Amino acid sequence: FVVAFSSFSLANSSKSSICKMGSKSGNNYNAGFVNLVSRTPVATPSTWGAGNDFGYHNCVVEGLKLNERPESVQPGLENELFDVRKFFKSHLPADCKYGNVMLYSHTFSSTQDFIKEKCLELPEGTVCVADYQTKARGRGENIWSSPPGCLVFTFKSVVKEGRLLPLMQYIVSLAIVEAIDSFPGFGDTEISIKWPNDIYADRSLKIGGILCESVFKGGVAVVTIGVGINVDNTEPTTCLRSLCSNSNSNRNSEVAVTRESLLAEILKRYEQLHKELVDPKQGFERIRKEYEKRWLHSGQQVTLESNNGLKATINGISSTTGALLATCISTGEKLELYPDGNRMDFFKGLLTRKLK
Repeated sequence: FVVAFSSFSLANSSKSSICKMGSKSGNNYNAGFVNLVSRTPVATPSTWGAGNDFGYHNCVVEGLKLNERPESVQPGLENELFDVRKFFKSHLPADCKYGNVMLYSHTFSSTQDFIKEKCLELPEGTVCVADYQTKARGRGENIWSSPPGCLVFTFKSVVKEGRLLPLMQYIVSLAIVEAIDSFPGFGDTEISIKWPNDIYADRSLKIGGILCESVFKGGVAVVTIGVGINVDNTEPTTCLRSLCSNSNSNRNSEVAVTRESLLAEILKRYEQLHKELVDPKQGFERIRKEYEKRWLHSGQQVTLESNNGLKATINGISSTTGALLATCISTGEKLELYPDGNRMDFFKGLLTRKLK
């Protein structure tokens, strides 16, 4: 288990809370050893280690060596552990707040549950990374596959206005597809968004998914954002490395995308989009247009089961509510469509609101 800080200041109480997370039993949180990593030395509070069943280690990124290897490494991952030092030194920009604090373990039960449980005690932008998850989950109680080679992480974000909450999933999705497209070798591969938050390659192969959960505290909404992207794992569908290797534009080139570089690029782009979203002078409008360029649904026809089977054509996304905008084919009425929250297929059981 690694606790990594990159030139980020925390109050002693927060540091103590983070350390205590490593000792929780029953959820595979037991760490055994904690590394505190920073670009500059960080003072270790005297409260560290008191009454906790783990050790700790304080070092700078330059000298980080993951010699406290996990006792049991998943087969095939002996030499494929997430490289924390490379992430900080080679990929994450020094001025990027998201990713400045990292919680890393080879195996987690669920990075989503871990950050969600402690989200109020962690600084904004904290990211939790695992090589492998034993109890990964999707929306509701759905089980989510977390094979070795998949980039799995959860991070904490914050918005002060509740009206922005439905829009958060869109900026995460857009950050991911833009990040993937920034790497060479995907020129022949279309990376798209399936509404509201799945990532697809060539319109048919799911390569990633997103889960956003929130809680209100102290007048702000704290959002726990979980992401899984197939980087090196060819199952259950395909992965970025295979897509890049098979691309006509990249047949003789080295595959550039790695879990470390992709994570840094996603967090950097998310931070930029988040700043734009919360800026009253900018907001969601430009982001909405970019999202709609990358999704699969413009002009798609859907059947409204909750409205006597009427058919409607999807036009886009509302900039205010985040709902789908559609037009009833038979009447021409303008509609807002919302998922009922109970189905794996978001387009089944859409709830309808007529627009004036």
